[in-house]
Amino acid sequence: MTSAGLYVVTISEYGWIDVLQNGAYLKSNSFGGVTGCAGVRKSVRYDLSAGPVIIQVSGAAKDTINLALSPASH
Repeated sequence: MTSAGLYVVTISEYGWIDVLQNGAYLKSNSFGGVTGCAGVRKSVRYDLSAGPVIIQVSGAAKDTINLALSPASH
């Protein structure tokens, strides 16, 4: 469950991030990536409504990755 607002999804390895809410894929607001930074590889921002979300990661470079969902600082 999330409160409505701007959120960042961050993954630790290369991969593609999709976020779904209410059965639909959301369009990202922005994204960024870095190399050579342990623990952070890609971040994507989404405007989320209040309620459940589904986060899909595909094409990950490793079998296990770390993922974080956090409110974005404006």
